[in-house]
Amino acid sequence: MIRLFLFLLLPLALFAIESKVVLEFDKTQKLFVSQKFVVQLKVMSTGFKLSNLEVDYNHNNDFVIIAPESAAYNETDGDYSVVVYEYEVYPLKKGRLTLKPWIVTYDVSMGYGMPMQHFKRKPKRKIFNIRSIKGYGFLLATPKLTLTTSFSPLQHTFKVGDAIERTIVFRAVDVPDLLIPNIPLQDIKGLEIYQEEPHLSQKIDSEGSLVATRIQKETYLFTHEGNYTIPRETLYWYNTKTKWVQKERTKRYSFSVIAPPKEEIKPPEHTAFKKVYLLYGFLGLLSLYLLYRIAKLLPKRKLKVKKRSKSLLVESINPK
Repeated sequence: MIRLFLFLLLPLALFAIESKVVLEFDKTQKLFVSQKFVVQLKVMSTGFKLSNLEVDYNHNNDFVIIAPESAAYNETDGDYSVVVYEYEVYPLKKGRLTLKPWIVTYDVSMGYGMPMQHFKRKPKRKIFNIRSIKGYGFLLATPKLTLTTSFSPLQHTFKVGDAIERTIVFRAVDVPDLLIPNIPLQDIKGLEIYQEEPHLSQKIDSEGSLVATRIQKETYLFTHEGNYTIPRETLYWYNTKTKWVQKERTKRYSFSVIAPPKEEIKPPEHTAFKKVYLLYGFLGLLSLYLLYRIAKLLPKRKLKVKKRSKSLLVESINPK
């Protein structure tokens, strides 16, 4: 009986899979606000086939985390086969920041046609010391950043009630679009400012670099007469190639706003009014025609009576 029990347990022991998950990073690297560093997720198992990997890291609000599209490479560690995934991590502020535990779920089997075993693991949290450039808080770190400004319509005299639109386009390399900061607006007395939601996009260029774009638009509505200037604004950023802090500036734009010209008030010339005028005119002409017909019939009878009475009066005065 005992031999039979051990015989039944033998396949389970043969196909039992051990697995664990760890997070690793380069502890010698100096970490700065908004500057990318890599965290490796290592899925280790005694199986041979890994599938259905899902990683939940969205509860880490102090970082922007970019997941890889596929595994970076495979390796072995003793009895374990290891699949390595490299995540790009961007800290959003300085200080001692904690990368909270990720929730990792996946399936592992011993090979093709073998049963899958499901795993759910929580690697230990990681703590990072994040620095900032002295004298600055959040400073975008990138090897290249460009900024362009345009205005539409491009003229220097407007009327009260007109509006002008300013478009600022940022492009940065090796940073996600979420990291590009918004340039704050300055209130200008006499103008009302309306800001649109920014348009964010990113793509991989021909050199394999991530290029992020942010398009910021504002509309300035002119409510009073006067001379106005939309001032320059400055964006500071850290050049990871030169190791210097650089700045980009928007364009300044000056213009005048005048009162709209006074126009003479003219009666509206709408089709509806024309139709009413034509209707009234037709009814008036019809009424005149009817009165004319009635008046033409009635006076003829009276004239005959008058003629008859007149002839009698003449006969009485001049008897034969």
